[in-house]
Amino acid sequence: MTTKQYLQQAYYLNKKINGYAEKLDKLRDLSTSLPTKDASKDRVKENRRRDSIGDVVAAIVDLEAKIAEKLQELNEKANEIEALIDKIEDSKVRTVMFERYIMFRGWDEVAWEMGYSVQHVYRLHSKGLTEANILRCSEEKPRHIGGG
Repeated sequence: MTTKQYLQQAYYLNKKINGYAEKLDKLRDLSTSLPTKDASKDRVKENRRRDSIGDVVAAIVDLEAKIAEKLQELNEKANEIEALIDKIEDSKVRTVMFERYIMFRGWDEVAWEMGYSVQHVYRLHSKGLTEANILRCSEEKPRHIGGG
């Protein structure tokens, strides 16, 4: 995995969570739009309706659990990525990397907030990727225990 792919992991987890949240909203809408009990309908239709409600409620509960799990995963991954970014020496480069990979901001937004051109932000980002790659490589090197 490249350093850029490593840094983008939180972004893609966040997108997945947002997708699950959207799906959850649709399920909740569906659960409130199911027809209400009609005493004139026969028992078979009523049982099918209850099964439908039960299926939707079960899907909502499962999706809520999945979202909670992914939020925990996102928090852990974001903390890991932020720890790497915090090791970057240049504060401007560190800010660009933080805004991009922790706050998920677009290039134009980062440039505007920092008062730089987008091209300059790209240059700072390139420096950040290089430094983050060096930091990752130095952390991943196997450490040999001396012995003879």
